[in-house]
Amino acid sequence: MSKNVGNCKLLLNGKFAITPGQNILIVSLVVIFGPYVTFFATVAPWLINHDYYSILVISIMCTVVLIPVFLFASFVNPGIVPQESLNPNKTYIAPSSTTLDIPINGHIFRAKYCISCRVYRSLRSVHCKLCGTCIDRFDHHCPWIGSCIGSGNYRLFLVFISVLSVAEVLLLTGSCIMVLNVVHESKIKSAHSHHGLIFLETMKIAAGAVIVMGFSFFTVIFSSILMFFHCYLCFVNRTTYEQLKHTFTDTSNPWNSGLVRNICEVILGNCIDFSNDYVIGDK
Repeated sequence: MSKNVGNCKLLLNGKFAITPGQNILIVSLVVIFGPYVTFFATVAPWLINHDYYSILVISIMCTVVLIPVFLFASFVNPGIVPQESLNPNKTYIAPSSTTLDIPINGHIFRAKYCISCRVYRSLRSVHCKLCGTCIDRFDHHCPWIGSCIGSGNYRLFLVFISVLSVAEVLLLTGSCIMVLNVVHESKIKSAHSHHGLIFLETMKIAAGAVIVMGFSFFTVIFSSILMFFHCYLCFVNRTTYEQLKHTFTDTSNPWNSGLVRNICEVILGNCIDFSNDYVIGDK
């Protein structure tokens, strides 16, 4: 059974969501996992022949984890806030007060009324124009997975970027080992050859490894920075949106409960309640 909420369609009692941005998933799969296909087709056989089994085995394990986690992060409900049912025979008027003052840990914060969703949204909810709905604990809208990152799929997103960082390091390491060995062997075979000939010989044998090495070099930097950035956000219990908007300072963040509790809340948020809950509207 499906239900339309904003621009999204909820499936299986709201556990999964179809969003407009998911049309790009095929492109994302090709860009992200294309180098893995090249690696396993060109570099992996060389690693096997030269007994580099550990790199290959861990790379396979990471790839097996990455694909389903990527798809789940895209299709799991990111935390869509329930909207008021729309009655075509009813005229909707915004409430007289478009904000509600909410005390949290000695601080007063204002919850805003969302005209589009017709609900007061919780403090960490943000209305995403692309998805057409408010997202609970909104982090950001990720173009790679075509969906928002929120309370429902943030943990999956963390797992994805963490495993991706490890996998890219392995791809870069395996490709570098192959290229360096091929270059070394080419120099031994043709000691008096021009560097250009050695380069051509290397490309002839290890062109796939050179391509993977070049791609992985940049993705290792990007994915590692992204992983460490979100680890920091996890440690201080802050979202990307809150960080970029400077919503809270280090002393005024009501969600910051200390390093250990912050990590537990992010990882076990759906299992254990670590904060003072409040209910707004029908959320």
